[in-house]
Amino acid sequence: MLRHGMQSHSNCPLCEQAPETADHLALGCVLAREVWHATLQRCNLSHLTPLAGDMLIEWWPDSRRRVPQQLRKGFDSLILLVVWTLWKERNNRVFERSAETARGICKRISEEVELWKLSGAVGLGNIWR
Repeated sequence: MLRHGMQSHSNCPLCEQAPETADHLALGCVLAREVWHATLQRCNLSHLTPLAGDMLIEWWPDSRRRVPQQLRKGFDSLILLVVWTLWKERNNRVFERSAETARGICKRISEEVELWKLSGAVGLGNIWR
């Protein structure tokens, strides 16, 4: 976005510690990893918490293979939900000048999971504890 003149900063709006890239925002950022750890811990999958240098295109399929097959559909939904929530938090910080804590982001994820489950996301219901 910076390259196309759509933003004036180059550091990650979530941590202000590293250049903003898609992989950093989704996985590598300190705040993102805290959210991932808490979210995956709730699913008894904390051993899959991404590391700072992980790339989403590699981490997701590698982690998915380590999840029992009957939980993979829910795992995929959870990945999409967490990445989408982190993206919305990024936009809130950039455009609304509003910042949420990792705990608050996790609470939003939990609330969204419950809504998804009510709307029929059976796979997500299987993985979320």
